[in-house]
Amino acid sequence: MNARSLRNKMSELVTTVEALVPDVIGVTESWGTDDMVDAEFMIPGYNMFRADRGGGHRGGGVLLLVNSAFNAVEVKLNNEFTD
Repeated sequence: MNARSLRNKMSELVTTVEALVPDVIGVTESWGTDDMVDAEFMIPGYNMFRADRGGGHRGGGVLLLVNSAFNAVEVKLNNEFTD
């Protein structure tokens, strides 16, 4: 899903998730910022992994939601790639 500002489309995403019950949900262009709390993007029954675009740039950001039935863990890579 390319959200282009997920904050404004959460109800649509939740409705879709309730209908399809996917194992993994990938969202690009989440447009998350430091002033948005994780709770705004969480969906019950899913673990969320979030990476907002840094550097004061508008837009960007990704979100991955994984069904909590899986033991998903975040792996941080040591690199200089910020986007």
